[in-house]
Amino acid sequence: ENKEITIAIVGRPNAGKSTLINTLLQDERVITGSEAGITRDAIAIKWKYKGQDIKLIDTAGIRKTDNIVEQIGVNRSLSLIDKADLIILVLNNNEKLTEDDYKLLDSTNDKKRIIFINKK
Repeated sequence: ENKEITIAIVGRPNAGKSTLINTLLQDERVITGSEAGITRDAIAIKWKYKGQDIKLIDTAGIRKTDNIVEQIGVNRSLSLIDKADLIILVLNNNEKLTEDDYKLLDSTNDKKRIIFINKK
């Protein structure tokens, strides 16, 4: 019996997390756009890849924010880092690393992770 693997896709807003999920699924399952902060909550998507059951979790972009609703999503995203079997940390190649990026790199350092450099 194969155990479901939980993969959390994390990163700053507008790094391309939702687009990565749509690309993996080859389907427009989650809303994407050029505006930062579209995904406000974690969205779990069941996926079967080569016979393996996977739960992909699209998380809210992680950044400092004064918006209460967005902060709840950020907090949920951070708690999912501890629960996931694998982290895919998405970084935006169009921008220099920020304090938030460095915090994510540090908080996922002892986890199984893939660092995904996105955008050209």
